[in-house]
Amino acid sequence: MIQITETQSPGFYLSFHELCHCTNTSPVYMLELIDHEIAIPAKGTAEEEWEFNITTRVLVERALRLHNDLDIDWVDIKLILNLLDEITELKIENRNLKQQLNRFLIG
Repeated sequence: MIQITETQSPGFYLSFHELCHCTNTSPVYMLELIDHEIAIPAKGTAEEEWEFNITTRVLVERALRLHNDLDIDWVDIKLILNLLDEITELKIENRNLKQQLNRFLIG
């Protein structure tokens, strides 16, 4: 879970260097993640202007674990992260539908 108090960035954004620092990632690795659209800047057009939504930290950490622990290529990691997001959305939708069904059956 993200601890928002760890960053000093106003508005819950991280600069490029803050994101590298809090994920223990080299700038070279981070540029690869950006090239593969795993980490996408929310603001700015150049590295010194880039600001990332704080939730990007979670994506970067997941991507790094997949890459380091399972030796998965960056291109495949983007697909895996998308599939994991879809699974999470489906679980939430399933839970909500079960709650609606229970209210219908009980009511």
